Amino acid sequence: MLDVRRIDAVILPLVVDVHLPKLEHAGDIFLVESSTGEVDLGSLVDADNIYIQGDWSSINLGSLNTVTQQLELHGWKSGEKLPEEAPFEIVVDLPVLKSANHLTVAGFVKSVSLPRLTVVGEHEEGIAYLYQSTYPSPELVYLLGRPGLRISIASHIEVEIPELHSLDGTLEVYGNVSSIRLPSLGKTDLGITFTTDAYVSIFSTIESARHFYLWGNVGSVDLPDLVDVGTMSIAYRRRLPCNETLVKLWSWIPENDGSQYRCFEVDDSEANDDDEDTSLENPGTPGSDDGEDTETDDQTTDPEVDTENNDNNRPEPGADDEMNTNHASGNTDNDPSQGVHGYNILPHTGFATLCTAVIIFCCY
Repeated sequence: MLDVRRIDAVILPLVVDVHLPKLEHAGDIFLVESSTGEVDLGSLVDADNIYIQGDWSSINLGSLNTVTQQLELHGWKSGEKLPEEAPFEIVVDLPVLKSANHLTVAGFVKSVSLPRLTVVGEHEEGIAYLYQSTYPSPELVYLLGRPGLRISIASHIEVEIPELHSLDGTLEVYGNVSSIRLPSLGKTDLGITFTTDAYVSIFSTIESARHFYLWGNVGSVDLPDLVDVGTMSIAYRRRLPCNETLVKLWSWIPENDGSQYRCFEVDDSEANDDDEDTSLENPGTPGSDDGEDTETDDQTTDPEVDTENNDNNRPEPGADDEMNTNHASGNTDNDPSQGVHGYNILPHTGFATLCTAVIIFCCY
């Protein structure tokens, strides 16, 4: 539709190519591709809901400024089996987007660029968005959801949103995101959940949060301005060296919670001493009665990623599973954070016995 400038709804659940190059204003846009194709919405300025799903070769939203409800870009078709070869990864490039009530980037994504995004979660009462149900029959329905930002990416990529200063509702990060940076956030009424498969590096200037759940695989955490959290739950899968942020977060967790995932102190002088091997030393868990090694289960192989509903599988605080803050068990092999196993210790006793036998034989 090459000359359309305004439309209430475009709903195409199976389509190859979509070209609306002059469309400027829209209500609902719902596109699911049936074969690798392209979406041209290069003049679109604002919309209520945008849902684009599939392994599109090109998605042009170069003029999109505002989404009043939900914007979701999903790099895979829901319900389909993953191919044997590497799946196609979409490029999420929104160069002038400034605000959305809820923003979701999910599935197989090659890169994310949101250089102008400043506000997510403008309407506290929630959002109304289109959803394609599968039971009892496939149909499009409107659902009420929460404002916020959701990133659930299967690809190993870094995400930075440099100008985002207002984020209300929820911040949820799942999948294989290797780094997330939110360097402009300040005070916000936010519920934060990290449940990642990759060892994610986290940095933000956020000052407050309604709740903060730090689960899954965590590489590093740096939240220098965080001063207020309503509810804390920490259950990352391997211990980390202490920094200012972790010491602060753990200070908000009761000492008797039973967790063995607290951070450990690193002696800089020993860490820099090349002549002394300190890799076999594993600091005991703070609060324990001894300094013996604490071995925890470190999954170095990323589990299969649910690109559609990673958040549906996340544990709740108090759940009886491996990420419960009150649960710690298992054995760790070859985990550099746990005092590396994998060094071969020679059986000196056998060697000494042999030498003694040789000496006695020679003297005799």
